[in-house]
Amino acid sequence: MTQRTHTITDLAEAAFVAIGLHDILGRFAAAALIDDEDATIIDLRPFAGDETCVVCAVEWALHVADDWQSAHRLVLLSSDPRSLRDAREDDIRLFQELRRELESHGFALVDWIQTDGSDIRSLSFTCDVTSGWDAAGSAP
Repeated sequence: MTQRTHTITDLAEAAFVAIGLHDILGRFAAAALIDDEDATIIDLRPFAGDETCVVCAVEWALHVADDWQSAHRLVLLSSDPRSLRDAREDDIRLFQELRRELESHGFALVDWIQTDGSDIRSLSFTCDVTSGWDAAGSAP
């Protein structure tokens, strides 16, 4: 059997994953741990239903990353039934806090992709002048 590898190298791929998870799970929060060298998804864990928790997803990723020398990049994904048309200040604040906290542990929070099933938001683009996707002109 051939093993397929999946990558998240840009915003479009991350958005595709978020929409796919939304179609399967509805409301969810997930973390994708990304290989530094080739942007392969090392592991991706969605938290759905009563387990939906962005902070839990980040904590899970840090725990899993202990076993991977080449994992220092993280992409958050989430879906919520609330409309994304207006940016929620608490999400922006949490994204910035998580980014600072992860940096102190040696991890780059590349982006937090949110979807409501219709619209998609990149909090990296929403919050920062320079997106995490553009760092060094390569994959996250």
